[in-house]
Formats: sequence, C-alpha cells, structure tokens
Amino acid sequence: MGIKKLYIQQSYYDGSTYQKGAVVDTFATYHVAIHGILYKYLPEIKDLPKRDWNGTDGEDVYIPKHIPMKGYELEVNMLYKGSEDHIKDDIQSFVDYLYGRNAEATGGRLFIYDEYTQTGRKDVYVKSISPSDYYVEENDTDAICAFDVKFYVSDPVTDVTPTYVEGKLTNLSY
Repeated sequence: MGIKKLYIQQSYYDGSTYQKGAVVDTFATYHVAIHGILYKYLPEIKDLPKRDWNGTDGEDVYIPKHIPMKGYELEVNMLYKGSEDHIKDDIQSFVDYLYGRNAEATGGRLFIYDEYTQTGRKDVYVKSISPSDYYVEENDTDAICAFDVKFYVSDPVTDVTPTYVEGKLTNLSY
C-alpha cells in the first residue's frame, strides 16, 4: 500500500464567491504526509434556543429540522520524510503555505481532502503547529520529522470531494 495523501487547496472567500488556487499534494510538494487524523463525522451540536417557563415542567426548546453543529479543532499528526539538506526549506515552505503566506498564495482559507479516510472539509484554517521531533539515522540519507498541525474546521458538515481530470486531482469542491 502506498502513501495516502493529504490534498490542500488555498482559497479566499469574498462573501459571494471562492477564489481558489491549485490543489497541492503535500507529499509530492513538501515531502509531508499524514501519520494520524481523526475527523468527526458530526461534531458537537450548537446550543439550541430555549425558554424555561415558571410553573411548567422541563424547558421549551426549539429543535430545528437540521440541528446545527459547532465548528471543531482537528489535530493532524504529520510526518516529513525527505533529505536532511532540504528539511528546513521544505517544512518552512509547507508552514507558509498552510498560513497563506507563500509567494503565490490565494488565501489562508483551506479546502482539505484526506485520501486515506476519503474525507474532505472546506473553510478550514490553521490554529497552530507544534514543535517537531527530528530524527536522522546515522547511515541513512533520509530525515524524518514528526509534528502536529491543529486546524479549525468552521464548516463541519459540508463534504469536500476531489475532481480528477485524466487521473490528476485538479479541484476540491462541495
């Protein structure tokens, strides 16, 4: 089984339409792959509006047809596997990309799609990136670095799916 990839697409939302950049395969571009990720199918619900009438039992709760969900944090364990000579530049470029601070940035609003779980979300942004554990074996030319990226998923219910053209992933859409 090959490496299952994480695809990310930068975007900017002006209030009516999305402007989107190219889809990036994080392993092919930055040598960064997913080690662990836990999506929530449906996260915690938002507080429902209610009234508590004196003299009656219970509460008068408005329960809509579709119960609204809260956004949630998504922690992703990432692994870098590449050259010891390029680790610093690759990881810095990856972090700049996630924050929308790369030279050709479209924006810091992300569409993400995990090939392993076949799950994608839109309106995702980075909250933080943990310090990394760095490892190089004496007789090996590969450098390995593990770090965690904490994302915030502000749209917890819209599914993002990949669009392939001639076998290449070209767009993440909902």
